[in-house]
Amino acid sequence: MATPRALAKSARSKNTYVSKLCTKLSESANQVVLFLESKLQKTGSYGDNVKDIACYFKSPMMFLAANKPQAAAAILNHIKTTFMSVDGDFKTTDTLKSTNGAYIEYWSYTNGWIVRAAHQLNIRAISQPGYTFLAQYNLGENAGFLTNNNKDGSVITDVLTVAHHGLINFEMGNLDIAISAGNFLCETIGKQLNLRNGFYLRLDKDKNLITECSKEQTPFYFVSATEPNQLHFMIGYPAAYLTMLYKKTQNSDFLNAAKAYLDFSLSCDRSVYECDFSHKIAWAASLIYECTGDDKYLTVIDKISDYFIKKQKDGMWFPEDINSSYDQSAEIACWFLDIVKSINGLSFSVDYIL
Repeated sequence: MATPRALAKSARSKNTYVSKLCTKLSESANQVVLFLESKLQKTGSYGDNVKDIACYFKSPMMFLAANKPQAAAAILNHIKTTFMSVDGDFKTTDTLKSTNGAYIEYWSYTNGWIVRAAHQLNIRAISQPGYTFLAQYNLGENAGFLTNNNKDGSVITDVLTVAHHGLINFEMGNLDIAISAGNFLCETIGKQLNLRNGFYLRLDKDKNLITECSKEQTPFYFVSATEPNQLHFMIGYPAAYLTMLYKKTQNSDFLNAAKAYLDFSLSCDRSVYECDFSHKIAWAASLIYECTGDDKYLTVIDKISDYFIKKQKDGMWFPEDINSSYDQSAEIACWFLDIVKSINGLSFSVDYIL
C-alpha cells in the first residue's frame, strides 16, 4: 500500500503533467485565436476573399471558448446578414450550402454551430429561427435526426448528426429531446455487428444499420477498425455528448455508452492518434476523464494534441486551402480550450493562460 507521502508525490506529479498539457493546448489554441482575430473586420467578415460559410460557422464558438464574446457576436452578425435565409437556414448562396461537399451531405451541421453560439449570446434573431429550422430534422422520440437536407426526401440518420442535435437541445434546455438523442446513440452502439471490424454510422427509416453503400460514400457510412485515417470524429462526437448527458442526468447508461464509443476508437488502427480526423476523440477523452479520473484518457489527449501541434503552421492548420484552414483551425482551437476546462477543472481565458 502506498504511503501518504508517496500518494502526495504522485498527485503533485500528475498535477504538473496536467498543468503542462493545459499550457501546451492553450498556447496552440491562442495562436489560432490571434490569427483569426487579426483578420476580423468590424463587420464580422474575414475579408472580401473569405466568402464560404465554412470559414465562419465554427468561429463564434471558438471565440466564446476564448472569452471573446464581442468577436463571436460580430461574426454572428455577419453570418446573419450574409448567409441566413428567411426560413432559418444558413447557406453560402441561395443555391449553394458550401463548396465543402460534407456540409451538403450533413446539411444541418453548420447550422447547429451557429445556433449554439447565438443561443449562448442570447441573439434570438438568429437562435430562434435557426432552431425552428433545425426542429424539422427531428424524427421523433428515440428516432434520431435527419442526416441529409430535409427537402430531399431521404430518411437516414447517423450518430454524428444525432449527437450534434442532442447537444443543441441540451444547451437550449430541451432535456427530453436531448435524452431521446442519447437513447438513440445507446441503442445504435448496441446494434453494431462486430466492433472488431468497424462501426456502422447510419440507420435507415426503420432504425436498421445501413451496411451497404457505394465505395465513394463508405467513409460516411462506416469507420473501419483496421484501416488507417478513418473519420474518427464521427465516433468522438457521440462519446463526448453522451458524457455530457451523464453529467446532467447521472444515468450511468450514458457514461457506459460513451466509454464504449471511445473504447472502439481507441481499439482501431494506431493511426487514430496521428490522424487529421481525431480532434473530437481528444475532446471526448477529456470529458470522460473529468467523470472517471482514469489517466489513460490524459494519454489519449496528449498523443492526439501532439500530432496536431506538430502540424500547426503560422498558427493555423491546413493552410493550403482557406476554407479548410479557417474551418478546421477554429474547431481544433475550440476543442483544445474545452479540453483545458475539463481536465483542469477551471475556466481559463486564453489571455490569462499566457
